[in-house]
Amino acid sequence: MSFNSLISRLSAIKSRYDSYSLALKKAGIIDDIPTFVFNVGQTEYNEVAFQQLWRAFYLAKNRINWLITTTNGNGFTNKLGNFIDVVDFKEINQVNGDNVQANYLNQVAKMENILDQLQAVLTDSKIL
Repeated sequence: MSFNSLISRLSAIKSRYDSYSLALKKAGIIDDIPTFVFNVGQTEYNEVAFQQLWRAFYLAKNRINWLITTTNGNGFTNKLGNFIDVVDFKEINQVNGDNVQANYLNQVAKMENILDQLQAVLTDSKIL
């Protein structure tokens, strides 16, 4: 997977965050939405790109955890009556290129999975 593809997937995660947050606000469940803005201005992987990606992943984790904590705190559960688990992944450390890419892919997949669960809960609850 290319560097640009990772950025694209992070952008999709941000878009989903924006959509779900807005739906919760329109439903009167939340008043304020924490901003989720990131900028990875690099077009290829290098040291600067690593730092920008790390910040984007860290922000994504925090914003998704806020969404999950908010929905769990308001009693939203899945069809089995369970709350959604927050994003739990270790800090992304600089390692050789192959391991960094695999780690990023793994983290993106975790966040996408959690957002899939949230989408199902919000759809079942008629929020989305």
